[in-house]
Amino acid sequence: MAVDISNVDPILNMLNNLFRGTPYVREKLEAWTLLRDLAREKAAGNITDAELKMYIKEIAESIASTLARGGKTVSVETLIDDLHKQIAGAALRDLSTFSVDVRRRLRAKRERARIRSEIESLL
Repeated sequence: MAVDISNVDPILNMLNNLFRGTPYVREKLEAWTLLRDLAREKAAGNITDAELKMYIKEIAESIASTLARGGKTVSVETLIDDLHKQIAGAALRDLSTFSVDVRRRLRAKRERARIRSEIESLL
């Protein structure tokens, strides 16, 4: 059974479509890693929108030049817009995953405190 990568990781799906037919697998994976890191940093609030746009612009220019070497032309402006949308979506997904994890840890901590309080009241 094949996995639908577009649902698992839309950023990788987009890069797969861009790099399809080129020999630049390593470059695609490096771009994917950078973009995922940007999405995580955005979700964590560690970078501003201005910084994010600057990094996306640099990555988009690098991707466009790599693809040009492989005979594919892409518009840098369109690529910047597409990457920004993908990173914003990934950041939202990461943020929702993070918030679910925080809630789970808080519930576990409250439960441990409740148990400790009950044990201390018995002693």
